[in-house]
Amino acid sequence: VEKMIEECFKRHTICELVEERLANPRRAHKKNESQQKNIRQALNKFRPILDRCTPGDLENDDVYFEFI
Repeated sequence: VEKMIEECFKRHTICELVEERLANPRRAHKKNESQQKNIRQALNKFRPILDRCTPGDLENDDVYFEFI
């Protein structure tokens, strides 16, 4: 299981992972709640950098400092 999670983090961008989490059927009924809206607003605001980085990329110091 840990290896699957690690592979997922290497292949998918942060933006893709967040969108997948928000689209999860267990959270679908919460689409109008303020927490979901806040996450979507933050995702849209920071989309350019979140589309370029994977969680695994942030282990690299240069990418991490660019991300921040």
